[in-house]
Amino acid sequence: AVVSTQSTGYSVISCLNVLDRCHYPLSLLQSMYNCLKERGGMIIIALVLPYNGSVEEGHDWVAQAEPLQIRGITFEQQLSYFCRFILEPMGFQLSYVTRVPYLCTGDLHNKYYSLSDALVAVTVPPAVTVPPVGPGVVGATNTTRVEMDTPPPGEGEE
Repeated sequence: AVVSTQSTGYSVISCLNVLDRCHYPLSLLQSMYNCLKERGGMIIIALVLPYNGSVEEGHDWVAQAEPLQIRGITFEQQLSYFCRFILEPMGFQLSYVTRVPYLCTGDLHNKYYSLSDALVAVTVPPAVTVPPVGPGVVGATNTTRVEMDTPPPGEGEE
């Protein structure tokens, strides 16, 4: 799946059961992050867990070019890892999460399969504006050094 950037962007983006079936899921997440209209926009992600990323090419299933390295065995372990070590470092903030059933098309052996989807809603927090501090700035104060148990590198060495 490819997300194109528009000058206006989007307020809400949904990505339902795509991350485990595309070659570049990390790049797709980054593209969605960049396509939000404004900070505070929401992305809704559905991801089958336990994770088994692969891409259907013709009659074959092939490995993802850029797989999500989700660790853990159980649904809960993998969901926690996905949120904490993939989404949060990319700048996403978790808003909502739930587990929902996902019924998918069957094959020669079963009419359908019942899987578990993690339904995750994330936002990109608004940029925090830090007021300028320094000499000549209204409200500025002098910087006070805070003593630490361990001095910063290069200090306190003799």
